[in-house]
Amino acid sequence: MKKGMPKNACKCRAMIVEGFERPVKTAAGVSAATYKYETGDIKMGGEVQGKPHNMQLWTMTLDVLLQIHQKECEGITMTDPTKCLTPETNEPEEAVKNIQKGSQTWIFLAAATGQALAFQKSFWQLQAWRKLGGYFIPKPRREFQDLNVYVKDHKGKSSKIQYKHTDEPNEGSGLKMCPNAEQMHLNKVFLPKLGINQNMKRIAIYAPLELSGLNYPCMQTIQDQMNISSVLQLGRELATDIRICLAQAQLQSGFVKPILDSTKVPTPYLETGLTSHLQERLGELNGSIVVKDAWRPELQRVEDKSIMEQIVSLPQIKKRQMEHANQVRMWLRTASEIASLSRPIQPNWWNHLMGDSNQSGHILSR
Repeated sequence: MKKGMPKNACKCRAMIVEGFERPVKTAAGVSAATYKYETGDIKMGGEVQGKPHNMQLWTMTLDVLLQIHQKECEGITMTDPTKCLTPETNEPEEAVKNIQKGSQTWIFLAAATGQALAFQKSFWQLQAWRKLGGYFIPKPRREFQDLNVYVKDHKGKSSKIQYKHTDEPNEGSGLKMCPNAEQMHLNKVFLPKLGINQNMKRIAIYAPLELSGLNYPCMQTIQDQMNISSVLQLGRELATDIRICLAQAQLQSGFVKPILDSTKVPTPYLETGLTSHLQERLGELNGSIVVKDAWRPELQRVEDKSIMEQIVSLPQIKKRQMEHANQVRMWLRTASEIASLSRPIQPNWWNHLMGDSNQSGHILSR
């Protein structure tokens, strides 16, 4: 693996490395005596000890391994036909099969260079979605709990790789980022380093000093403030894209009121994204954003009301019921209906959809 280097240069380097004199470095210091390879000795393996360019050598080795891995294993490609990134993955069964094949190939490639993976320190994560109408809903682990990843070492011994949920960070990457973008776990990292018990009541941690709190900054609030400011300061081209996304979220919500202006009414059934997150956080912060000339559906008749605005206000309504009701609404291609608050009306499609005889309320009819 010369990587374009002349043969004589590679041979010269190998001879120099073989003649190295190496001291021994420990916590007590560096030894005065040295050791080196003598004629007839067993040659020392490895490309690490005594050389400053280990990262460069491993980078060149890794380049070849990654090329082989890319050729032999399937990856994930992203397409953007509708300005909405969608992975070309399939069902969890096929995804786990690809994960297992890719992991096993990498293990064999690493073994070919004299390396070995610690399976007890390894884990795998899978973010799967269920398509529901025009958007995707994350699948919980229980829906594919019978799927696991098994790999073999170079001696043929099989091991089961631990599954880690998508709201848990990948600590090995150094970023502690979760696949689902959850960052609340960062408190468990920073608080102990500050000498604070990570299980302390959050009200005592975030409260200001004048209220006997620690005045610890909430990262989520800071990020939301920056995101909201960024949205307000977008240029003309990006602002057009934001308007398109906002109009799509408005259409999917079924609300007649602007969703970023009327943030007190939650929309947990919407697809997770920038617009829905902003709407949720603005509601928690008791704030709103007024977008001039933002598109929204209009009421068509007297006493018309938004179906979803009425449904989300029902007592004991569940998120799954909201999602199903909204899918039926979009399938019917309607945003509002004539509401009669004088008598409760429960259409057949609602009863079939909910399957809950205890759910009551003034439901709108067509």
